[in-house]
Amino acid sequence: MVDIDSIIINLYSKYFFDEFMISEVTKQNPSYIKQVIKQFVADNAFQMETINNNITFNKINDNEYINYFKKSIIIHPDYMFGLVLPNLYNIQNIPAIPAINSVMDFFFGESSKLYDNYKGSFRYNFLLEIENKKTKQTYDYLATFADTKHSTYVEFRKIEEGHPPENYRVYHDPFPEFPKDEMNKVDYGLNALVMETVLYFQQNNLYFRPYFNSIEYGNIIYGYMNKDFFCKQFYDGYNEDDYGYKVFCDKKEEYAELIKKEKEKTEDRCKHYDANLLNEMLKTVNECIKNLELNNMKI
Repeated sequence: MVDIDSIIINLYSKYFFDEFMISEVTKQNPSYIKQVIKQFVADNAFQMETINNNITFNKINDNEYINYFKKSIIIHPDYMFGLVLPNLYNIQNIPAIPAINSVMDFFFGESSKLYDNYKGSFRYNFLLEIENKKTKQTYDYLATFADTKHSTYVEFRKIEEGHPPENYRVYHDPFPEFPKDEMNKVDYGLNALVMETVLYFQQNNLYFRPYFNSIEYGNIIYGYMNKDFFCKQFYDGYNEDDYGYKVFCDKKEEYAELIKKEKEKTEDRCKHYDANLLNEMLKTVNECIKNLELNNMKI
């Protein structure tokens, strides 16, 4: 028997169809499809908590992101805080890019396609509802967790219509309802979610899905295989005539074969999405955020 709800969710989350496109494929009523999608989004929402705000995350597909992007303004990042975050991974000797990709894929499914496929390799977009604990007023933001040029970042945009066109093309200072420290707590919280999940898998002898990705900027191949993350740079040149680039291309073919064999060996042992585990990890993440606040934002 065909599970029509699963088909709807797959078309929405994996192929970025809206309810009308899905209706053409499934012949289901768009209003029913909209209900299925709404329930799916609600079921996959998660929360972080700071001393000032309750922050609800909903992963959104590429079409939704583009629609929100058009009416959002980008916020200046805190570059100095971003320079400290890699310490979370360095202390455990875990490469950040494959760890983030594995955990995000495990909890939230496939990456967005809205990234520069020369400089980067993944992008996860979330709609944030920020509720002030005292006033109960809410604000909508976009948050993106992605990689570029061998590093990772979290980008914030405030969803707010009515600005002059030029305002949507320039960076803005953080707004009072979501100041720099609050943005940094979310950035830290997402990275803490990754590290806490990786440590949980290691301590409980669990497997992520084997995979590899490549980044042409710097000729990097990374992924997860043999219960370990790897990240290798084969040559720091970008010319197709370079010997190093040829090695990089050959290695991609080699890793494709290795990952194929690894999947066959570990298919029954790979852990699949677990909502209860996400909730447990988020409890730990919220404790990490509290500790960060008590330590005056020092990692």
